[in-house]
Amino acid sequence: MANLLSNSLDHLYSKLMSEVLTNKLYKSLLRCQSKAWICQNNRRLLCSVKTSDTSFIKKTTNIKHKSNVKTIVNPVIHKFNSMLTPSQQTSEEVVTFDSLRTEILNELRDPKCCGVQWQRFPELNKLLKGHRSGEMTVFTGPTGCGKTTFMSEYSLDLCGQGVSTLWGSFEVKNVRLAKMMLSQFSGKSIGKHLDEFDIWADRLAALPLYFMTFHGQESVDKVLTAMSFAVETHDVKHVIVDNIQFMLGLSPNNKFDRYWHQDLVLDQFRKFATRNDCHVTLVMHPRKEEDMNELTNNSIFGGAKATQEADNVMILQNKWLSMYKCHKYIQITKNRWDGDIGKVPLWFDKQSLSFAPIKRRVKSDLNQQIDSKSTIDEDDSYDTDNDIDVNDVNDVNDDNDFPRVEVQISDTDNYRLQ
Repeated sequence: MANLLSNSLDHLYSKLMSEVLTNKLYKSLLRCQSKAWICQNNRRLLCSVKTSDTSFIKKTTNIKHKSNVKTIVNPVIHKFNSMLTPSQQTSEEVVTFDSLRTEILNELRDPKCCGVQWQRFPELNKLLKGHRSGEMTVFTGPTGCGKTTFMSEYSLDLCGQGVSTLWGSFEVKNVRLAKMMLSQFSGKSIGKHLDEFDIWADRLAALPLYFMTFHGQESVDKVLTAMSFAVETHDVKHVIVDNIQFMLGLSPNNKFDRYWHQDLVLDQFRKFATRNDCHVTLVMHPRKEEDMNELTNNSIFGGAKATQEADNVMILQNKWLSMYKCHKYIQITKNRWDGDIGKVPLWFDKQSLSFAPIKRRVKSDLNQQIDSKSTIDEDDSYDTDNDIDVNDVNDVNDDNDFPRVEVQISDTDNYRLQ
């Protein structure tokens, strides 16, 4: 019995000393089958040895020097930090305000810290301040409201300003997505202007735009591998996943709860955005709710992790917005950068498949009354369902790419504005 106890103590002593040298003492104590506590005051050793025979449990106290039993004169374990000198206890993981002071000042001075500004959707700049790398955006909206169409133009706007973009379209095939982008990029129905196809196709091909070949259900590991390759090879700064539900799919062999599985995937995308300094936009379906109600953060399918992990939450509302006389608008319900939330009106142009409000914007002088001269965009595909009230337009932006005409508004013409 004494030999067995001696062998156990020898094994325990050697293992403890090797783990102390590698700074992994705590982990070894949790994994080790035996536990030992060494007290400094009186060289007392209490050893509890676990074996297959649970009846064999011996406790030895006040062990003195013997030839066959190891005793430790000095204790090995006090506290992990006590083994380190004060200079070794300092860590780069703890900083002071002075180390952040310069970065804070530079962020306040440099407007580029807010991110890349949208040109097609300037109203987004007022709320989100810009498109920043390293963040995650969740975008949702009712089924069939135009989530992919809007996100296509949304990403195309940023890509045209040099933001290298990777598309993961799991719902729409890449050919159809690229065809839609071509019409949005050219501002016209490219199918009706085939003679200009090569011109606009060459211009679109010059943009830093890439597509993943996945379609339908796919493993998140493969998707993350493709994303990592694009970041390392093409310096991609914006990744769109459209959409999460199509990518996850349903599998009879899936033993996980689908909400929990989705939360795991969201956590991986969140970590990818942070570690690679890349903006990740996730398109997600909402729950089925009453048509009369607006969607909220609670409407997003799954658990609360989607809105918790996201830096920005954008909802495409398919509702009538009386203030701007439009049937669709983007609602910002979360803005971690600035905290400002609000609504961005959208007017859809069926010919160019564009939501850009440039073609629907009225140029007016806010210092004049409605009976003064106003400038109205010339648009052949004007939709009477999306008429604009000049009094409701708070922002005025000019765009030289689209011709404008001066119109004297009279009583006979006032029906067009109401």
